[in-house]
Amino acid sequence: MRKTITLLAFACLGAGFTAPISAQAPVGEPPPKILQIGVEEVKPGHGKAHEKLETAWSRAFADAKWPVHYFALTAMTGVNAAWYMSGYPSFAAMEKADKEMEKQPALQALNSSFAEKDGDHLSGGRSIIAVLQEDMSRPMPGQLGNARFFRISRTTVRAGHTLEYQEANRLLRAAFEKAGVKTGFAVFSVVGGYPVPSYLSLTRMTSMAEMDEVPANSKALREAMGEETFKTYLKLLADSVAQSETLVFAVNPLMSYPRPAWVEADPAFWKPAAPAKAPAAKTKAKAEPAKS
Repeated sequence: MRKTITLLAFACLGAGFTAPISAQAPVGEPPPKILQIGVEEVKPGHGKAHEKLETAWSRAFADAKWPVHYFALTAMTGVNAAWYMSGYPSFAAMEKADKEMEKQPALQALNSSFAEKDGDHLSGGRSIIAVLQEDMSRPMPGQLGNARFFRISRTTVRAGHTLEYQEANRLLRAAFEKAGVKTGFAVFSVVGGYPVPSYLSLTRMTSMAEMDEVPANSKALREAMGEETFKTYLKLLADSVAQSETLVFAVNPLMSYPRPAWVEADPAFWKPAAPAKAPAAKTKAKAEPAKS
């Protein structure tokens, strides 16, 4: 399969809380059961050329009416990278999509051609599959198609310490409820692509302005826990987390293959008008040679 994932989440246990405090959080679009992610590391100076190729690639899927849609994210922090995310209801659905690609030789050939050209712009990459952990997640407000930015955290847990990590997550979710912070988050356990046990946590944002709420929300969550529980929470993290990284991404509409409903809801974002071409320069007619 090509590129993939669907999004939500919390920026790693304690990594940041971006939505304003609210008495009740309206439930929005739920996360997928299975998350497939393609990560591409882009060579320095190849950003525009890579975007142009990816734009043509996403249009090829649209022309073929391919049923699996994907988000394209470009990194605002960390290495210069693009993440492509698609979601599935099950592993059986993922397998079915792969078999459907095999039945379309023309699209498969086009896909291979784009992949070969894509390699000129890349310095590395990986594929990741992860499974939703519903008991570690919290419903997010709003619709996925309205997301414009994401915070994505990857946490590698020490072998044998998964229960401590899950308990820290439980304490955090309880603090969210008590404090009334409306941010939702989805937590996925990695099946392959990163060392296991690892978890991916995603938080979607409609605006970077939501980042301005981090200090106030973090303070509210700590107060909701209370000092003793907060100390327990920190110790659980210290005992269980081997490594953690949080990245910020912007949604790239040109490189994405959005669902029709997203485009219909906000065509200005998902189908931006192409830049106007400069008028062609007029050429002067050559002067006729003087007749004798």
